[in-house]
Amino acid sequence: MPDPYLEAMMLGLVKFKEVKKDKFEEAIENDIIAYVDSLTFEEESGPQLLSLKMKKAKLVEELKESIKMPELENFFDTAFMFINSDGLRYLDSSKYETLSSEFSHASEILDQLDPTKEIPIKLQGMLEISDEMMNAIYEIAKGAYKEEKNQESLSLFVYLSVLDQTNLEYWYRVGIGAQKCGNIDLALKAYSVCIEIDSELVGARLFSAECHLINGDLESAEKEMTKAKNIIENSEVDSIWVDLLAAMENANDKKLKI
Repeated sequence: MPDPYLEAMMLGLVKFKEVKKDKFEEAIENDIIAYVDSLTFEEESGPQLLSLKMKKAKLVEELKESIKMPELENFFDTAFMFINSDGLRYLDSSKYETLSSEFSHASEILDQLDPTKEIPIKLQGMLEISDEMMNAIYEIAKGAYKEEKNQESLSLFVYLSVLDQTNLEYWYRVGIGAQKCGNIDLALKAYSVCIEIDSELVGARLFSAECHLINGDLESAEKEMTKAKNIIENSEVDSIWVDLLAAMENANDKKLKI
C-alpha cells in the first residue's frame, strides 16, 4: 500500500511553503553561483549521468548547504573559544594580538554591512582578514589535531572553509576532521565539494569510500574505489593511496563474502 503522504507530495497535492530569502542569503547565493560559473569542469568520456549544467547546480547547492549547516554556530563558538583559551600556545604573542585585532575589526565590518551590496564568495576579503592570519588559524587547527583535540580542530577548519569557500585544502581538512570526529554526514559533504572542485583528488575519493563503508553503503563505497583506482592507474600518485586502496578492496571483499 503506498504511503499517502509520499503520494500526496509526489502528485503535488501538498504545496511547499514559499521560503523568503533574506538579503544576506540572496547576496551570498548570487556570489556562489558566480563562483561556480567561473570554474572549469573536466569533460568526461562516455555516457554522462550529469550534464555540465547539472554539475554546476549540484555544487551551488552543496556550497549553499555548507553555509547554513545547523551546527555552524556551534563550530564557530568552539573555534573562537579555543583561540581565546589556547591560541597563545600555538602562536607568538605578536601574531596572537594581530589575530585578535583582525577578529575585532571583522566584527565591526559585519555590524556595518549592507547586504544589498555584493558579498564575495571569499568572505575573508570582505572581513579584511589577512592571509597571514588565515595561516595562523590554520596552524592552530593543525596543532589541535596533532594533540587529538579533534572537535576544536574541526571547528577551526570549518571556520576557515566559510571564510574562503574556494580553498580546496580547507574543505579537505573539514572532511578529515569530521571523519575523525565520527560526523560522517559532514565528512561526506566536505569530500563531495572537494571532488566537485577537483575530480582527480584521490584522497577525497578513498576517504569518501571509507565513510560509505562506515555507513554500510557498499555500493557507493565501491563506486568511489573504482574511480580512485582509475585515477591511480592513469596518473602518478603517492604510494600511500595505492596501499590504502588495496587495504580497502581487501576489507570490502571480505564483507561481500560474509
